[in-house]
Amino acid sequence: MERDVMVASFAMRKLLDAPGKISDEAQAERVQVVSHPPAGQQPDFWSRHEFWEMFDLDQGDHERISVRELCNRVIHSVVFSFNGSEEPPHRLDGIFVASDWSSRKSLTYIEVAELVRVLRIYAIDDIVYVAMQRDSDGRMQVTKASREQPPDPVR
Repeated sequence: MERDVMVASFAMRKLLDAPGKISDEAQAERVQVVSHPPAGQQPDFWSRHEFWEMFDLDQGDHERISVRELCNRVIHSVVFSFNGSEEPPHRLDGIFVASDWSSRKSLTYIEVAELVRVLRIYAIDDIVYVAMQRDSDGRMQVTKASREQPPDPVR
């Protein structure tokens, strides 16, 4: 499952980096996460599997981050751990993640339902309108990529 989340994060970031491949609406999407503050040393390669000792899991602030930021935290993760119930029915509830950079400030928790919501947005995104314009160097640039057709211009 970790591999699937990692590959999905790479795919979403690649779409974000390729002009006109993902709609402006999908690019503007924000992800609801919980950020837990540090409570000790910063995790590293040797200590990352004991992340609960390095962050205050009783304290957490809800925040909305960009899809790119979530992808970067997953792709560059020092901490990546699944959270689920040990009691039947066993289920996956969420993922704890912190990149080498973000782990200085917080441990990020994303619920599975929120992750699935964002993945679906990117999976079914369908661009129906693209506007392009040449920049000052003569290169064609995508200026708008939308899921919605623009209104007909007034003639």
